Amino acid sequence: MTTRAIDINTLGGAVPPEHVIRCWKGAGVTKVIVGAQNPATAAYITQTLGAFGISCDLYVYMLFQRDPTLRVRDILDRAPWANVGRLWLDYEQENYGLSQETIRAHIRAAVAACGDFPHGIYTRRGWWADVAGDATE
Repeated sequence: MTTRAIDINTLGGAVPPEHVIRCWKGAGVTKVIVGAQNPATAAYITQTLGAFGISCDLYVYMLFQRDPTLRVRDILDRAPWANVGRLWLDYEQENYGLSQETIRAHIRAAVAACGDFPHGIYTRRGWWADVAGDATE
């Protein structure tokens, strides 16, 4: 079965209007990955989408300047978990001259901070190859 999904951020605080949600459903979208930047907005969006039968995941944009453990724990402690199946660790930032090993250590720490909560890494192929060194661990 193919899952049709989209992602949206919550920085603007906007909740998709009902006609947009109906359009997504009509296009076969069954999952929305919601940015966890604004937990209150993310909670409202995940509840609203759940009422339309659309499941949700959350993503957190990972920054190398921030402690990955604290960033993930903060999201896990504050995020809305009703109608949310997984937390995606969004790695897309430039490496700012950091070594691939330093970047991989950052990723390992973020993954470890997720504990037993379902999680995954969300990135693009070129980033993974160039910045993370095509890590397979």
